[in-house]
Amino acid sequence: MPDVENPRLGRAKARLGSSQGGLFAFVAPRWLLLYPNARLPGSWRHWSGTGSRMQIERYDGDREALLPLFALADDSHTQISRYVEQGEVLVAREGGEIVGHAQIIDTGDTGAFELKSIAVTQARQGEGLGRLLVAAAITRCRERGGQRLIVSTASCDIGNLRFYQLYGFRMSRIVRDAFGLSTGYPEGMLVDGITLRDQVVFEYDLSAD
Repeated sequence: MPDVENPRLGRAKARLGSSQGGLFAFVAPRWLLLYPNARLPGSWRHWSGTGSRMQIERYDGDREALLPLFALADDSHTQISRYVEQGEVLVAREGGEIVGHAQIIDTGDTGAFELKSIAVTQARQGEGLGRLLVAAAITRCRERGGQRLIVSTASCDIGNLRFYQLYGFRMSRIVRDAFGLSTGYPEGMLVDGITLRDQVVFEYDLSAD
């Protein structure tokens, strides 16, 4: 089969993921790359972003309404259907409009959570909203007594590998052949010109300052 270039993957410079699906579509802003250790307020519920009031809160509505965001984050509808109803979802609202989401799942291991799906609407990418959602997820996991946060991305996604390490995540392991026909991803899909195949799992120490 000839190589298939996915246009959405090609545009997203920082595309974060989670095991067996749940990719994060977010363009890392320049200020984040320059100041990766900049601190954010401790509360995840009300943060100011992009020059206006941004509210990040728990979402308890029908998750079908969030499917466009989940689809923006993950190219495998098969995977989305398996995890969309799991865990807890935080959403970023501005003026009543949902502009991003982050899904947190309890892995079942003591103190371990997974950032399963996270996305920002295409019109708002590049403004730092993705970083706010990641920081909100970290704070929320700490509130729930978490000790570590797991997140994964494709090994071929150079922007994501850089983003997570700048943020303080550490590489944990590699899952070979995580992306393929058996997990709902087209054969030959390219990210940054590299075939989408293996997955890198990162961990964030929630007990660290």
